[in-house]
Amino acid sequence: MKILLIRQVWKHHAAKSGYDRVFQTFEKDKGVDSIFMPPYARGVLGLLHRVLSLFVREEKYFSAALWWTEIKVLLHCWWYQPDIVHFTYLQKDFSLLNNKWLKPKARILATLHLPKSFWEDGSQSFRNFEVLDGVAVLDHVSFRYFNNKIKSKVGVIPHPVDKDYYCPSDNKESNDKINILFVGRFLRDFDLLGEIINQLKNKDEYLFHLVCPKEYVEDVISFRNVSHYEYLSENELLKLYQTSDVFIQPLKDATANNAILEAVACGLPVVVSDLESVRTYLNEDIAVFCKEPNDFILGIKKMKNCKINANHLIGLDVSKEKLIEWYKSFN
Repeated sequence: MKILLIRQVWKHHAAKSGYDRVFQTFEKDKGVDSIFMPPYARGVLGLLHRVLSLFVREEKYFSAALWWTEIKVLLHCWWYQPDIVHFTYLQKDFSLLNNKWLKPKARILATLHLPKSFWEDGSQSFRNFEVLDGVAVLDHVSFRYFNNKIKSKVGVIPHPVDKDYYCPSDNKESNDKINILFVGRFLRDFDLLGEIINQLKNKDEYLFHLVCPKEYVEDVISFRNVSHYEYLSENELLKLYQTSDVFIQPLKDATANNAILEAVACGLPVVVSDLESVRTYLNEDIAVFCKEPNDFILGIKKMKNCKINANHLIGLDVSKEKLIEWYKSFN
């Protein structure tokens, strides 16, 4: 079986983090090739996007980066004839592969990373599902939604985490303070985060560590019990995971949440918004599910000294095995 992976590497996900981490394990495998699609249209590609967008009916669904990548995919399919083409991220509409005269014989698959709400509100279109033979989703909520909505074969392939790198520290020090870590930007509920911190701003035993762009937390970073971080290296972020007591994640929506997986792998209990999708990865032994700011505060107190077991998280090898099984199911 010959496989062509259409991959993206995001700047904020480095060598040990992000969805592409599992596809790095395929790089030396015989019969597996990769094409990298730029995550952002900049420079010449940005100019091309602006020009081509003039001829596109709905510009919000168009990507010059995907258009250019489709050309590479078609050439690769013509020359090497892979059995599987897997777009590991797909968030815009095909421009070429949706033409029945151009569509290759290979099975076209894609992983969806966005919650179903993006299709419900029109931020994403359904057109790609006319082309895709298979769709991988990251949570059970997405599976139920798409399995009843589209003709493509839908499978749940949970997001992995590098458990060799993200692991608890043997030298964690205990103290009377509660070190509370927050990481991320996308789909985070910063209003809710601000309410939680405001309620605890005069309680010095609660120390907040916020890893996110400054503009999202400008109202709270001046508080004496708040530390703010940007542009951390992987090792610096790992140290924060390993030295914190509780991980909090107020969310607006989610499928898999990479920061949650990293935190749990490092032994951190989680206090998180009560979304059904995150229960694909969390249970009540390692997490408190919250609706209101007070729920988070009570959850932080409850989970401060909680010892958790992260063995249920899927590592890179298991994720790779699941992907290969999924590919074989299309033969």
